[in-house]
Amino acid sequence: MIEAFAAVSPAGDRVGIAAKLNPDARGILRTFAYSMAVLAVRRKSPALIAQGLTAVAILGEVDGYRDLTYDLAMLHHSARKLGIDTRKLFGDVASLAPSIKLQTEMREFPLRRPGGLDVVGLRETITDEGFDFVQDS
Repeated sequence: MIEAFAAVSPAGDRVGIAAKLNPDARGILRTFAYSMAVLAVRRKSPALIAQGLTAVAILGEVDGYRDLTYDLAMLHHSARKLGIDTRKLFGDVASLAPSIKLQTEMREFPLRRPGGLDVVGLRETITDEGFDFVQDS
């Protein structure tokens, strides 16, 4: 689904896709974005960051930007850990978002003053499985 969404042309044809998803499917996309932030670091795979960001772009049609900040922060943190040019990656994926507001927010996210994970109440940790995020108490 992620790859199909990114391949749709023209971009206007992406509008309405998220609205057609039921709440369970949207929940799976939210979990997918989180999982990609974790797995990208564990597998040292920049492609997984891009897939997670694409999930966020899809959700941007139905979720408010504030709800997506959590996912953007994790994906940004993981991308920086991997040495990825976050301005370029976030900018490239932003063009997939049907919402102009989300496109702007995604492009500007890497330009914000560093706030890190603490801004969204997270921190990174190492578990038995490897790299992960946990909610600060």
